[in-house]
Amino acid sequence: MVQDKFDYIIIGAGAAGLMLATAMDQDPFFASNRILLLEKQTTRSNDRTWSYWEKGSGPYDSLLTRQWEEIKFKGVNQVLIKNIQPYSYKTLRGQDFYSFHYQNLEESNIVTLRHEAVLSIEESENFVAVRTTAQTYSGSYVFNSLFTPPSPKEQKKYPLIQQHFVGWFIRADKPIFQENVATFMDFSLPQKSNTRFMYVLPFSENEGLVEYTLFSKDLLEVSEKFLKKKKVVFP
Repeated sequence: MVQDKFDYIIIGAGAAGLMLATAMDQDPFFASNRILLLEKQTTRSNDRTWSYWEKGSGPYDSLLTRQWEEIKFKGVNQVLIKNIQPYSYKTLRGQDFYSFHYQNLEESNIVTLRHEAVLSIEESENFVAVRTTAQTYSGSYVFNSLFTPPSPKEQKKYPLIQQHFVGWFIRADKPIFQENVATFMDFSLPQKSNTRFMYVLPFSENEGLVEYTLFSKDLLEVSEKFLKKKKVVFP
């Protein structure tokens, strides 16, 4: 039984859901609408870090961990350092991103945030019913960011390529990083019949993120995935 009606329902408060809810909240077109944002997680931890290209200034500049105007590419026999202005490569922590958007949405007059897990989505001719662990909502439009397509492994039309990231935040007791240069792709390591590279994002001369990226058909072993958030501190 439908208990609460909204004009728009957004499922998932990740990057896409939060940016969409904020954009709608700030657009006068939606001023008279009711918008529901559903997110099952109640914690706002630093569960990920985003790095992206941008020309000039951007809406998240005050939240950035770091940005670079020089990037390095490295091969087996060649190194290229390139100034990319007017572009820059920017890194934003998930925790800072979430806090920024949640704070803005808490003051919204049209967006309602509820921490409930979605159980089902049913479309009819005039509305969409979204059933959660708490109740059922109806909406004229639903934006769903849940990843629930058929398994890519089941299709045979396209090759399956999966991307893995294994990274370490490193703090050293002496300068080891070239602070103003981000190593964007280092292909000098053995490829082993796949595509793999390292990249380095230096936050200072003593601290930085060193990450290993691999494209392959098969997933990494679980034991290897646990290295993803390992923090290495040099004595």
